[in-house]
Amino acid sequence: SLFFWIPRIEPGGMLIVEDIQPITEANQFRTHILPQAMKDLHWCGDPTNLKDSRCFPTIQPFIAGIHCEMHICVFLRNDTPSIEPDQDASMTPKDAFTNAQKCMFGPH
Repeated sequence: SLFFWIPRIEPGGMLIVEDIQPITEANQFRTHILPQAMKDLHWCGDPTNLKDSRCFPTIQPFIAGIHCEMHICVFLRNDTPSIEPDQDASMTPKDAFTNAQKCMFGPH
């Protein structure tokens, strides 16, 4: 739902994701997707300073903030106009789980 909804939510809106806890059904979101989204939140994109890349380039341009407490995270939208992405851009990237370590820690 994160990859589907974030580009479609109106500027300034929010997406609430519940039940992010260490259980079988939610654990990979908590351990793989959320840390990569947090990394993207702080991505500056200055190729002259540090070679770094975004983990989720389809949603990174739309996120203004991520706030988590207990087992709930709120994804805040920035003021970028919402779009209607195609089906491929609306899906969880195929390497979101298998490429998490590389995206998080390099090499970049």
